[in-house]
Amino acid sequence: MPFPAGTELLTNHTWIRRDPLGNTVIGVDGLLARALGTVEEILLPEPGTQVTPAAADISLAAKGCSLGIAPPIHGRVLEVNKSLLNSPALATSDPYGQGWLIKVRPVAAHVERTAACVVQRPAEWLREQGDLMKEFFLRVSGEVVPVTMQDGGE
Repeated sequence: MPFPAGTELLTNHTWIRRDPLGNTVIGVDGLLARALGTVEEILLPEPGTQVTPAAADISLAAKGCSLGIAPPIHGRVLEVNKSLLNSPALATSDPYGQGWLIKVRPVAAHVERTAACVVQRPAEWLREQGDLMKEFFLRVSGEVVPVTMQDGGE
């Protein structure tokens, strides 16, 4: 799974990208995007709202289920991705590009706490997380379905 340079991955499956002014763009990582599938509805906090990692201020809905996501940083929302309001599927079809969620002005006192959640080797970590997810779903389903060829052979 490719991971863009200049972007930091966090352990809650979100990413952040900081601009020269210290503002932070937030989105969901590619693994979470693939797991969600096509997002049909998205709820984002309004500009001016204070967000915190303690509250699921972002909501993505797909296939009748909703997932609350807590922003990985404390701060004030400067901007929301208005493109997502018309095309919520962008959040998962282009998670590191046009699918970004919100831009936040972080509270300086909390920036160090965010750094503690940054993944050091993003591509490797995402691969490991994907393997854990596959293992989980295999155990939950209780079935192992062998991969077969179109003619029925394994």
